[in-house]
Parts: sequence; C-alpha cells; structure tokens
Amino acid sequence: MHIGLIDTSLVGSRGSMARYRDQLVRALADYQGQSVQTSVLSLGPSSQQLRRVPRPLRSILRHGFTWNAARKIDPSEFDLLHLLDGSFGYVASALRTQRYVTTVHDLIPRLQTQGTFAKAPRVGRFASAIVNRSLRGVAGARAICCDSHCTAADLMGTQFVSDDQVSVVHLGLTDGLTKDEIQSDRSFASRPEDGVSDPVILHVGNNGFYKNRLGVIEVFERIAAVRKAQLVLAGELPSTAILDRVASSAFSKQIQVRSDLTDGQLYKLYRSSALLLFPSWYEGFGWPPLEAMAVGCPVVCSSAGSLAEIVGDAAAISHPGDTVGLANHCLRLLGDIPYRERMIQRGVTQSAQFSWEKTAQEMARFYARALFENQASVENHPGGEHGRKVSANRYSASQVSKQPRRQRSLR
Repeated sequence: MHIGLIDTSLVGSRGSMARYRDQLVRALADYQGQSVQTSVLSLGPSSQQLRRVPRPLRSILRHGFTWNAARKIDPSEFDLLHLLDGSFGYVASALRTQRYVTTVHDLIPRLQTQGTFAKAPRVGRFASAIVNRSLRGVAGARAICCDSHCTAADLMGTQFVSDDQVSVVHLGLTDGLTKDEIQSDRSFASRPEDGVSDPVILHVGNNGFYKNRLGVIEVFERIAAVRKAQLVLAGELPSTAILDRVASSAFSKQIQVRSDLTDGQLYKLYRSSALLLFPSWYEGFGWPPLEAMAVGCPVVCSSAGSLAEIVGDAAAISHPGDTVGLANHCLRLLGDIPYRERMIQRGVTQSAQFSWEKTAQEMARFYARALFENQASVENHPGGEHGRKVSANRYSASQVSKQPRRQRSLR
C-alpha cells in the first residue's frame, strides 16, 4: 500500500507538524505488519520565502502557495493520500481525488472563532474563512484520525463530520526516549533532595496563547515567594510581551530562556529538571508531559483539552487559570519526597503506554479501513479520475505495491 503523506509545514521547520511527519515516516518504515510504503509530498514554502514579503501578507502567501502546490499532486501515483494537518484541509479541493484521509490534531482555530477562549486573540475574516474551508475539506475525507478522544469529540461537535468517519490514533513518544535509556540514566541533577542547586521548574512550549506562558510566570512567582527555585522557558523564543513580563518580575534573575534546542538538549533538560509545569489552556495531545514522565520528571499540568486523557493519574492537575492550585502542586512535588517518587513511577508507567510502534500499527489499520472496508468503488471526480473497484476485506501483502519511500517538494 503506497501512501502519499501531504506535508503542509514550512520547509526546514522544526515544529510539531514536521516532527509528526518525521516520526510517522520512521514508524511506518519500521512497522513489521502489513506493508506500508510512504512518500512525503512537501507543499509549504520555506521560512526564507515568507520573510521576503511584508508580515501582514505572509499568511495569505503561505496558504496560496500551499494550495497551488497541492494542484501538482498526481493522485494516480498513490493508493491513498494522507493530509497530515487538518488545519490545512482546504487543500483537499485541489487534490482531484476523493481517496484521501486526514489527521486532525486540534480544533484550536475553530474554538477561537467561537469565542471559547477568553484570552485568545481575535480571529480575522481571512483566518475564519480558512478555518471553515478546512473543516469542509476534512469532512470530505474518506476517514479522519484524531490525536485524542478530546479532539475527536471537538471535531464531531462541529457537525461537519459523521461519527463513523472518525478514529483516534494516539501519538507515540519521541525516538530516543526508550526504556533502556530511561533505566540507564536516572541522573536528575536538580531533584530537591540532591541539594546540588536550586530546583529547576521547566516549561516547554511556544508563544501561542493556549500555551499560557504568562500563566507559567505567575505560577512560578508564587513558588519563588515561598522557596528558592529557577524557571526555564524552553522552546520558541518568547515574544516581546513575554520577555517584558519576565523583565518586570521580582524574580527575573531566576528565569532563564532556552530556545532552538536540539532533541538531545531538550532530553537532557527534562532529566535535569525538578518538574515540568504545563498549564495549557488547550492541547490536542500533549507531547511534553509524556516526554517528561518518560525520563522521571514529574508533571504539573492543567485539566484542559486532552491533557487529563493523556496523563491519566500520573500528573498533578488543576484548571489552567488556578495559579494558586498549580503552585501548590509544584510546592508539594518539591517538598514531599515520597509523593514525588510515587508520581515519578506513575509517570514512567503512563508514558510507556504510548509508542510509535503502536501508532504505526493503528495507522496501518486506519489506512486499510479507509481503502478497503465498506468501499465498493470510488465515485467519479470532476477532476477526471475514474472510480476503481477495491476489496471490501482487509488488505493482504499481495495487494500492496512495493514502491520505495521518497520525499519530494511540489513547490
């Protein structure tokens, strides 16, 4: 089975969508079950190209560029196309086929347009139009997979899709966070009991309003007023507003910024931190809490979005706006060593439930259902593609084409 993976991320970016693409490609290549061959079809412009135009026009350029690139895809080369990011669902209208599936990671833009988040920036008319067109493109997919049951429920709540279209395929942990490495290196240099240095409270995220970086700083200030600690803001370089907030804090000298980290550097930061603080207003999945738990870094997070589903009982949870409750959770983890050790063990156990091997297995089944189950034929499409007969049974190895995996740009 040959799958064309439609990648709409910026060329050369290191964001979460590029990470999802790379991890999925590796996982499917290593999968020992039913054969799945993949080709990555890169549609997005590069960051350098976007910088050449004025900032207000960059979003328009990016979406126009991506849609035009999608028109160059030849669907006859693939058994199935997989749009990796449903927030670009509008490109479906350029694909000239109905043989496509999509992944929906979250419904943040849609929820923004509905005024769900009190602190979210206003969504303009162009962005609102993109959201609605993308949802229509998602609705036209033969099947849809979501990263979490929370995202699936949000999607079905839009009434754009039917329940039988939607499946949940949880993501796996980053390559390198293996059980052997966890067991062989448990050097948590800033654990409260070590007495080596002030414990590090870590946040990993970007400047999106839903990551609640300003809330992170407020929670940390409550902690620092009670005991010595450091805060590390890792991930995207903080915005001017966030940097100004850091500078105005009475504890600014105890706040550090770490941006442009490699996976290895981030892994070491998880290991050396006393806890991860992750009070997001919304998440469609939530990689950082799982990554932290996998290496023995306990987690304090919000109950918003998918987080309660993903962390289970292995993290201390409060509402994202409850800075007092979040700070108290952190203080307990820093001061109550038996409790801390229990949460560490729970975290290791919880994170072990998520692997890319399992994701690949479930994704292969998802592709098979989309291709062969209850599909007698593919309807004629105005683009000129003729329908073809497909088996109503699960596919076998003899049914798949052995084409090599490759990556190419259609820009």
